[in-house]
Amino acid sequence: MELVNDHDPRPLQQQFDAADGVRLAWDDLRALPQADWASLRLALHPSFRLFEGGYNSVETWQAIKAGQSPPAAVAAHASWALWRDEERVCRFRSIDPVERLAISHLLHGGSFAGLCEALATELEVSDVPVVAIGHLQSWCAEGWLSRLY
Repeated sequence: MELVNDHDPRPLQQQFDAADGVRLAWDDLRALPQADWASLRLALHPSFRLFEGGYNSVETWQAIKAGQSPPAAVAAHASWALWRDEERVCRFRSIDPVERLAISHLLHGGSFAGLCEALATELEVSDVPVVAIGHLQSWCAEGWLSRLY
């Protein structure tokens, strides 16, 4: 998986051309023994990219795609998830800083326990389990998770 930015968008085409990969379902994770969760490591689908934008590039692209005049270029930090779905359609959505932190943890090979520790730096400790599990469920539904290791 790659972190790309709007200064060098060439790796974004690899999202479309990336190898196919198995997509984990939420039931695959639920079937794991509870004792395995702390050391659980998850890989993102080969088509997944994390896009860090320093400008309103995505908004400009969306306006052009909709046949509208693009907005003026402005500096604006945003994080976007880009991936290819099961129908081989390229998708993207914005992600907030907490979700970006969680994804970054996975991109660097971190464990589920480490992901929870990272989330605890940004959230109330009592909110961490709900947010962590919520992200995993969402990522499974969107086809972002590829395998366990």
